Amino acid sequence: MIIKNIAINISKLCILMLLFAAAPSYAIVQHDPQPSLRHPDGHNFDHPNVATFHYPHYLGYRLDFCRRYGQNCGAPAADAFCRSQGYTGATRYKIARDVGPTRILGTDRICQAHSCDGFRWIRCEGFGVHHNGALQPASPHMKKFHHPRYKGAQLCYCYRYGQGCGRLAADVFCQKRGFHHAHNFARQPHAAFTRMIGNNKLCRNKDCEAFRWIRCSG
Repeated sequence: MIIKNIAINISKLCILMLLFAAAPSYAIVQHDPQPSLRHPDGHNFDHPNVATFHYPHYLGYRLDFCRRYGQNCGAPAADAFCRSQGYTGATRYKIARDVGPTRILGTDRICQAHSCDGFRWIRCEGFGVHHNGALQPASPHMKKFHHPRYKGAQLCYCYRYGQGCGRLAADVFCQKRGFHHAHNFARQPHAAFTRMIGNNKLCRNKDCEAFRWIRCSG
């Protein structure tokens, strides 16, 4: 009797195993939570249309508090900075005193004195582009420039002759076009006629190098 019961139980177990094997399989998919929005430089997005930039910089220096030397200080400079980052303007900001040297956004001029003022933070609003009066969601703030040019010539691969080649020259190019930095780029050898973005000088020989393309971000 015991042996018979064991045989019956084994038969039931085999049937269950066959049924389980024949059943359709289902994968458990775990979706990642919505990622938090962050600026490429680590600045916080408080809302998809609002961001706060702490200690904002411009072309390698702290952003000056004035848009021109001693003129258009505060809101005009903050608004211009926000627009350069893809926003419609600044809603709030806080001054940071005596943080020089700083760079002036309206002229690219450097304020060399320690007494030059900058921003502790700027709050930007309006992440997107306006179309027919309505704010549209922004596409990823990235653009690719093929064979980029600077002041009538191909952009030189070096910031100055033999200095700052590649990354620095690409970053400055992107910043001058309102982006934060160069995401990546490709070199073009034997360009023959290029202009250096660091001093505006021309390179006119066969060893000059340029950029095949630069992808700007931020």
